[in-house]
Amino acid sequence: MLIQASDSNLTTPTGKLLLRNMSFQIQKGQLIHVLGPNGVGKSSLFKAIFEIEGLKISNLTKSSFSHFFLPQMENKEFLLPLSLGDLSHAKGLISNKKKGLEWNKASGGERKKALIDRALNHDCDLYILDEPFNHLDSDSIAKLNESFEKLLKQGKSVILISHKAPKIEHIKMDVSKWS
Repeated sequence: MLIQASDSNLTTPTGKLLLRNMSFQIQKGQLIHVLGPNGVGKSSLFKAIFEIEGLKISNLTKSSFSHFFLPQMENKEFLLPLSLGDLSHAKGLISNKKKGLEWNKASGGERKKALIDRALNHDCDLYILDEPFNHLDSDSIAKLNESFEKLLKQGKSVILISHKAPKIEHIKMDVSKWS
């Protein structure tokens, strides 16, 4: 078991209740698809698990494991003096032809692919990807699903916070039932 919540509540730093009566378990080698409508608390749940932004979960147990959390990429413009290849070193979603493209001139999909490549090239036990399919074409989504299958075969765990279900076997975690 990597993470377990038993009759847990998710609260803000001011004590506001966001999710209640949550019970779930995340184990090694699982792909978990976290779903629910916008604003229900999907991203907040994982920010709380990893103690980001002061969010808290009661009755939470975590074992010792390494993780990589890739937050949702919003359509905010920010300048980075990098090329896509600076982020995406290994063969992945970004083609060698696109690796020389400057971040500031890349499309949202190209940026997303470089960030996903960066995340999946870390060697860790658990990968948490918030809305990884946004801005991706169908070929990139298929390659991403293949990457998930490879990670699962290695005993790694993957959590996808997304409106789109992966095309491989997964466990559904519906956050809306806890709101």
